[in-house]
Amino acid sequence: MSYHEVFLLKKCPLCDSERTKPVKFEKNEFGSGVHEDVESFTGTWVTLLKCQDCSFAFSKEIPSDPDFFTKRYQFNFDPGFEYNANYKSSILVQTFKLIEKYQPSKGKLLDLGSFGGNLMKFASEHGYEAEGVEVNKNMAEHCSKTLNMVVHNTKVQDFEGHAGEYDVITLIDVLEHLFEPRGVIEAASKLLKPGGVLVIKVPHYGPQHFKQNIANFFGISNRGIFHNFGHINLFSSRSLSKVISKCGLEPLECIVAESEMWGSDSLKFKLKNIIRTVVHTALEIFRKITGLNLGLNITIIAKKN
Repeated sequence: MSYHEVFLLKKCPLCDSERTKPVKFEKNEFGSGVHEDVESFTGTWVTLLKCQDCSFAFSKEIPSDPDFFTKRYQFNFDPGFEYNANYKSSILVQTFKLIEKYQPSKGKLLDLGSFGGNLMKFASEHGYEAEGVEVNKNMAEHCSKTLNMVVHNTKVQDFEGHAGEYDVITLIDVLEHLFEPRGVIEAASKLLKPGGVLVIKVPHYGPQHFKQNIANFFGISNRGIFHNFGHINLFSSRSLSKVISKCGLEPLECIVAESEMWGSDSLKFKLKNIIRTVVHTALEIFRKITGLNLGLNITIIAKKN
């Protein structure tokens, strides 16, 4: 990998510590159908660094092309399929139960990374004035034209809203993909009203790393933990709470996030869904008893005082 293609992160993007160590090396293997500038990284190696102060893990190498990640996610998704697929229904229900626990009044909601529009539509149907930000043009057009929702077709990092405008901001399965995650949280904090809440759902570094190592060892999967610049940020409950506090928000609760569910009616996938539900329930009970979150994904809610 030539150095004009990437720049190297030398300190933790969350806490600025220079006490980092390499914990994993992975090779990029992009398939067909991606942008040529993205495909050109096939065969290059990426280093996963872990911060020894806040436990955040991140990709050391970041493509220097400012539009790389826009190109990385410009797939030809079928907006109708993504909207009608109910694999994230349990995540939506859990998210709004958490919001209503700490912010019972309805208000303006901004979904950063709104994708197929499911969360915005769910919020709208439950009394919120919802809008979103989505970088994928096809998805943004689907949300605005088909769902009649207000969607800003831009990068989350480039969105310019009015300070103190929103009661609720959501970042569901988004922050792991974005360069400079602390800046995104800082921007979200500024957009929140006093008393407003921010909800973030992300993969949980430790359990995800363990799961992927097991899957690789037994030949179940050959994917990496931050597969092809997909997850360039890997959080722990500790690192996420620390950066949220640095950004002027008060962490309220960090729970075991619900899993995505398979939509197939086949017995095989029904069984997988049952197993996921049982595992989630057991881990959440364990968290409540011990305070230790071992979920593969975590959801945190924070308040702006």
